[in-house]
Amino acid sequence: MYSQQLNFDHYNQSNGLINNEVHCIMQASNGFMYFGTPSGLSIFNGASFNNYDVSKGFKHNIISGIQELISEKIFLYTNSNQFYQISDQHLSVDSVKVPIKNIYRGKSGLWYACTYSGLYLFYNGTLSKLPVSAGTSFPGINCVAEWQDSLLVVGRSYEPLDIYNRYTWKHIASSSEKLFVRNICADKEGNIWIASIGAGVQLLRPGNLRDSHIQFEKLPASFFPFQQNEFRAIVEDKEGNFWMGSINKGLIKYNPQTSEFLHISMDQGLASNTIFSLYCDKEDNIWIGTNRGVQKLAHNYTLSFSSKQGLPADLVLDMLSLPGDGIITSGYSGVGYIKRFGEKIAMWHPPLEDEYFLKFISVQKKYFGLSLKKLVELHISAENISTENIYPLPEHFRDMITFRGNNLLLGGDSTILLFSNGKMSSIAKEGVHLVSCMAIDDSEILWTGSLTNMINGYSLHSDNEKISASISFHYQATANGKQDYIQCITVDNKKNRIIYGTSQNGITILTRANNKLIQSAKINISSGLSNNNVVSLVWYNDSTLLVGTGYGLDKIIFATATDSFYVHNINDYYNFSNTVYSIVKTGTGDILLGTESGVLKIPSVDIEKNLGKDLPVVISSIRLLGNPDSTIDIKKIIDLPYNNNGLTVSYSSPFFINEKNIRYTYLLAGANQNSWSRPSSSSHVTFLNLSPGHYKFMVKPVNIYGEISAEAASAEIYIRPAFWQTWWFNLILILAVSVLLYFIIRRRISNIRYESALKNKITETEMMALRAQMNPHFIFNCMNIIDGLITSDRKQEAQDFLQKFSKLIRLVLENSQHQQVPIQQDLQALHLYIELEAIRSNYHFKYGFDIDEELIEDNYKIPPLLLQPYIENAIVHGLRNKETGDCKLFVRLKKENNKIVAIIEDNGIGRKKAMDLNEGNKKPYQSLGMKVTAKRIDLLRMMNQNTVSIEIADMQHGGDTGTVVTIILPVDLKFE
Repeated sequence: MYSQQLNFDHYNQSNGLINNEVHCIMQASNGFMYFGTPSGLSIFNGASFNNYDVSKGFKHNIISGIQELISEKIFLYTNSNQFYQISDQHLSVDSVKVPIKNIYRGKSGLWYACTYSGLYLFYNGTLSKLPVSAGTSFPGINCVAEWQDSLLVVGRSYEPLDIYNRYTWKHIASSSEKLFVRNICADKEGNIWIASIGAGVQLLRPGNLRDSHIQFEKLPASFFPFQQNEFRAIVEDKEGNFWMGSINKGLIKYNPQTSEFLHISMDQGLASNTIFSLYCDKEDNIWIGTNRGVQKLAHNYTLSFSSKQGLPADLVLDMLSLPGDGIITSGYSGVGYIKRFGEKIAMWHPPLEDEYFLKFISVQKKYFGLSLKKLVELHISAENISTENIYPLPEHFRDMITFRGNNLLLGGDSTILLFSNGKMSSIAKEGVHLVSCMAIDDSEILWTGSLTNMINGYSLHSDNEKISASISFHYQATANGKQDYIQCITVDNKKNRIIYGTSQNGITILTRANNKLIQSAKINISSGLSNNNVVSLVWYNDSTLLVGTGYGLDKIIFATATDSFYVHNINDYYNFSNTVYSIVKTGTGDILLGTESGVLKIPSVDIEKNLGKDLPVVISSIRLLGNPDSTIDIKKIIDLPYNNNGLTVSYSSPFFINEKNIRYTYLLAGANQNSWSRPSSSSHVTFLNLSPGHYKFMVKPVNIYGEISAEAASAEIYIRPAFWQTWWFNLILILAVSVLLYFIIRRRISNIRYESALKNKITETEMMALRAQMNPHFIFNCMNIIDGLITSDRKQEAQDFLQKFSKLIRLVLENSQHQQVPIQQDLQALHLYIELEAIRSNYHFKYGFDIDEELIEDNYKIPPLLLQPYIENAIVHGLRNKETGDCKLFVRLKKENNKIVAIIEDNGIGRKKAMDLNEGNKKPYQSLGMKVTAKRIDLLRMMNQNTVSIEIADMQHGGDTGTVVTIILPVDLKFE
């Protein structure tokens, strides 16, 4: 069981995330965070989420991968043939020949597309397949990584891990184990970390290749409990730590250099132990995608211990740092013993009856706890805490300090005691009254502060090893109310100053001048202090004082040469706000804080390097109040009319360290506004009824310390004035309208005449075409066939023929009433027509149809019986005159690039021989149906901008001949 509690930022659907299940995370070059979920995409700009799903263009919502292949052009992958691009908030869709799982960028700059059918290079939306096996168990590539100078590591599902030479694509080595690889991370040291299903985490070093075999590195014993678990993500942060996300086992942080191993689960603040994705952003924050939202663990993360982790109570009055990275804590409910960070907290109830420890101290490897009535010597072992000795006190004592190495000084209600070698002795009574805090300077003057707001300075003397104290300084502080008293005191040895903190009046600095104390400065809220309730004071170094207040932790930095200072609020940087009762520096440089909510561990108080950072800022959108769904291109001058002059500007700072505390200041130049606005946490501003003119909107971020960034985002706005209010504009408008009406009416009349003539031609031509479709010769021959069948006493065949013939006539009459009919309906008429022709020719030819199913299912339409004349031509002139060999007629309809392509193909005698036969028979004519159909096609070309075409070509296969007619129509054919 682990005790550490981490301070996470948590984002889920209640904050605007589109779905709590986050499968992939990416940060774009503009700083925005992208989260892929089963419900679509969420983009977080630091202030708000912008979501995309099927309502904004996705075919389906599941996002499996996100990459920025081109600056500010984001590619999204969905395990399908479609991939998507987002640029300037617009979503577009494209397709590839195989579904892409994800895309990885190698150190060489190449992009590798992992698909179900193998590995491809991805460039400008095109795929080039690489000679890498896709696997056999579950074909497909899950992930890859370039390794060393020339190798590529390939992970699949339940297959050996393979390594290829990416110059020759020769297979180099394989693992003996079959792994389901979910993620591969190539670290800065040249190692390969592998996240897998069922085999936990695997490590491959350059020296682990033996001939053609891969031997994985043996990981430390800390990894053993996780060997059989599923891991989906591994990332490396800037400090060389590896973060590993598992399913059901939470998060692991591991540093190969220090062997530090930290297991983080829901006990430490994770929203869920199921982790799908990890990402390390530009600020070195770790983003964690779970099934309960996404969490951010700041680079300078804090650890906390409270009653939830085993402390006797949340409130911690004092702490004592122990060897081996352990601490003990005091509070109203007992003592908490943290043996080592990352281990379970033990509780101990000291023999104090109704008292509790106010203070801990160590003297030459001995440990003491002070209550109001007892001094307790503690025995602390690796296993527990126990009482060594108990020393009753004659009155109430509230503070103690070490003196000359192995002695203790205790401040009480009316006396100051010396504790040495297990014995108590009084060294001062003069001026002693309710001592609350003590400090000793380099000249061995003991400074005391009291509940009655008195500051006393006692000179300590030694006489025959007997120590005594005499009062040398006295100062009566001014109280700020009855509840205002001195709570803590310290000394500045370099400048001979005494610094004390009060419960209501902040900090006071006293300077020694001969035998007097003079107030030289006060530090309170007006000076930048977070709170006037000052509880603890600890020197961090010679010039930096740490201050625990009722709000958190402050740092006061004093100038070396002058008496100036400046204050920084530390807890805002680490995002906590609790009363800090005690401050302890550990041997590792960390800072421990005893607070009203437990123990906090922060890594550093040196945050100046981040204070001077200019925060980024972007204008994320500008929307018109009159059209809230509008999206304006902010890269151009925003040109608005006078009557659409209200807009909302949204902005953000994609900087993810305490982004919730970032504020903004803005200026709208040109709107009688000469100064920047007061900083506000709002990430948008609305302007109503802007007057005509030119404006420049500018916005800057303000960090948590009130410092305004030098970075600014801007947009130019132009509101066009109402020209209609001027007399000359009205005159111009009247003239313009008159001229415009004249030309509109004239053009309209011309268009009406043209359209009327065109429609008349269309009507006349179509009627002619429909009348000519059924060749009178064909009808006459059909009637002869019927007569012959009846004469030959083949009545049943004659009856069947007559039924088909009547059905064909009915279909022709029905279709002739429409400009377009469904392809299925036109095919019925064509099928009947060809079948009658086949019977008529005693089945001299065979025929077939090949129709694209999409044309039938989606109910595409074509002009009725447009194909019939060409089919008749193929039968009458091509197939009927063929005397030898099989005679075939084939009709094909398909959809290509938003066009309907009709192909009529026969293997008859061909156009030249048919023409020769016609001339020999003295029939050099073209059928009326063909002439009319040619006119129909010419008219369709005019009305559809030449997108309608027909091509007639000779066909020759070996010694055989024939004719191919190709007709191309747009799917959205127009008739006017």
